[in-house]
Amino acid sequence: MKALACLLLSGCAIGAGGSSVGEWRAKRVVESTACLETSPGVCGKTVVIGSDQPPRSFGGGIFTFSAPGYARAETRGTSESAFVLDGSFEYLRGRGPFALGARLGLTLVDGQQHSWLVMPVTAMAYWGGAWGTVFAGVGYAPLAKVSAVGVSTTYEHDGIEALLGTRIILRETLGISISFSPEVRYQLVGDSTLISVVGSLGLHF
Repeated sequence: MKALACLLLSGCAIGAGGSSVGEWRAKRVVESTACLETSPGVCGKTVVIGSDQPPRSFGGGIFTFSAPGYARAETRGTSESAFVLDGSFEYLRGRGPFALGARLGLTLVDGQQHSWLVMPVTAMAYWGGAWGTVFAGVGYAPLAKVSAVGVSTTYEHDGIEALLGTRIILRETLGISISFSPEVRYQLVGDSTLISVVGSLGLHF
């Protein structure tokens, strides 16, 4: 229950540059409107004056810290619930609604019988629109610490990771946007399989 309750509290993410992928897509910007009168005081037709903006190239970074979540872990046929605390830095470059990037992460998974400290390096792909961004990634964990509570600690060097998530724009004003980003993650670390959900609130400049 403690792990489920923690999903209601979200960590933080700070983004700069082109971290909001969708804003760089091709779009039409309305600059003004004009009314053509058919008779004095009567607007017969409204004309919209605007311009078409082409897709732009961009780059940016996102730093996420203390993003909480819930995980279901299985080790040698034994299942357990776990609390997740996640942090990462990702850098991305793209054009228009698409981008590619890389993420360096640090994930703590704390269960009733085991705990895991995983440090994955993940290749990322993004697609964005006016509403936000969808992203996916696959990665490799060159180092992970696995501890059986009160028994032993081992180090693994061959972990893998796959993830899928979205970054939804909640509010945007004066070039600053606020987002919420949930993601689902699959990690294979030694004899353990971890399936987790984490979330964070973001501020993008």
